[in-house]
Amino acid sequence: MSNANYMLAYPPTMREPGKTTVAIKSEVNGYGYFERTLGGDRTQDSENDLIEAVLDVLRTELDPASALVKVQVELTQISEKNAEYDKLLAKAQKAIQELEEATEEAKQGAIRNEQAVNKAVSELTELITGVISQLSAEMEGEAT
Repeated sequence: MSNANYMLAYPPTMREPGKTTVAIKSEVNGYGYFERTLGGDRTQDSENDLIEAVLDVLRTELDPASALVKVQVELTQISEKNAEYDKLLAKAQKAIQELEEATEEAKQGAIRNEQAVNKAVSELTELITGVISQLSAEMEGEAT
């Protein structure tokens, strides 16, 4: 069943919510007409996509074992993709944890720096106050 041998018999329609009815026909090697209901709103899909979807349903009906093999292959691919996503997710979570740890270290470093600056300012203030007191005492002593 080649996609090229078929065309839409009429535009896809939604006869009931969530289901699109698609009819295809072929006049190559006689006349063939197939109508199937597809899940979802497929009214905006391309003609080729609709024809291929109907042909997939027909292939499944005519050769269910082949359809099962196809589904198993797709499930294997999905499982492989999930494994890849799990690895990426683990890497992302590790990177986030490292970033959180680095942020906490930086925060603690900033706190230590602020404490050191405050201590230095306090010591300088005491030193300057002492120098001013000493100079004041010396000036008073010279004035008398």
